[in-house]
Amino acid sequence: MKNIKIENVTLLELKEIAGIIAENIDGYRFVFLNGDLGVGKTTFVRFFCENFGINPEDVSSPTFAIVNIYEGIRLIYHVDIYRLTDVNELFYILEDQIENEEGIFLIEWANLFPEYFSDERVEIELKHKEGNKRDLIIRIFGENAEIIDKLRRWNNAKKFESKI
Repeated sequence: MKNIKIENVTLLELKEIAGIIAENIDGYRFVFLNGDLGVGKTTFVRFFCENFGINPEDVSSPTFAIVNIYEGIRLIYHVDIYRLTDVNELFYILEDQIENEEGIFLIEWANLFPEYFSDERVEIELKHKEGNKRDLIIRIFGENAEIIDKLRRWNNAKKFESKI
């Protein structure tokens, strides 16, 4: 596992981070999004989907639907498992999509059932900060560490620019 912590992330920076992850997602089908209510999980999904030609205005929280499907350059499954009570419900809802082996799954509250999903994943933990900022801890489980390398370069450039 490789990881990076990025602090005091604004909405504009969250959009840039979502773009970096989307551009380098090859090899991963699962992106876990964990954090408190209102921290920016669905906003991240909007930014991520935009990179695949999906109108961000079409992206909404699947809290009650459980799964929203967006069709663009890639098929995106936006899943919110907050309301589920056991892994069998999750299996029943996602069985066909996961077996189909197409698309990318962005799963809010994935920490509730981590044993259900593939070991190869991108995991993003979002934490509230003062103002409209958040801290992100991004973990990569799998072979492709390019996402972390690019995020490190982006974060270092951001820190350098703030010192100028």
